[in-house]
Amino acid sequence: PLLAERLEVARRAANESPRAVVVVTGGAVASKVVEAQVMARWLVARGVARGRIRLERAARHTGENADLVVPILRRERVERVTLVTSRFHMGRSRFHMNAALAEQGMGTVKVVPLAAPDGLGAKERIKMASQERAKIVRDAGKRAARALKRKARASRWPWLKSGVKPRAGKARPRGPRARGRGH
Repeated sequence: PLLAERLEVARRAANESPRAVVVVTGGAVASKVVEAQVMARWLVARGVARGRIRLERAARHTGENADLVVPILRRERVERVTLVTSRFHMGRSRFHMNAALAEQGMGTVKVVPLAAPDGLGAKERIKMASQERAKIVRDAGKRAARALKRKARASRWPWLKSGVKPRAGKARPRGPRARGRGH
């Protein structure tokens, strides 16, 4: 039911912008069924032209949804994204989409949220909001750690690239950069 709500909102948005590309994302997470294919079939069955739909078939979670969609957006030369998801999930989805766009050099792309109803009552919504906030904090930490690893890999010092500090007595890089000067 949540997916159907999201898809209905996406279908309406697609009909309002007939030249827009529609990207559906999601791999086989809970079963052998690829979520993106299911979503594409649903949209086509309800009148969205198959030629407008782009599929991302590998993502297993929200962060990967965003990370793997950005290259598609780049190929399509997208300047504006209408992000459709359930209302309770919009904050985390926006966080990941904005982060993935920025990390992949597309930070100028505007992200417009379009939340689908989630059918939650007040108590459920409060519980879900708390869980989603905790997941954003966790996910922000993971993204920061990945950024540090990318930076270390780009460094010219082998001991930074490996992520393993040299053992005592092992020669360390010499020169102004190694001593923290000359930047």
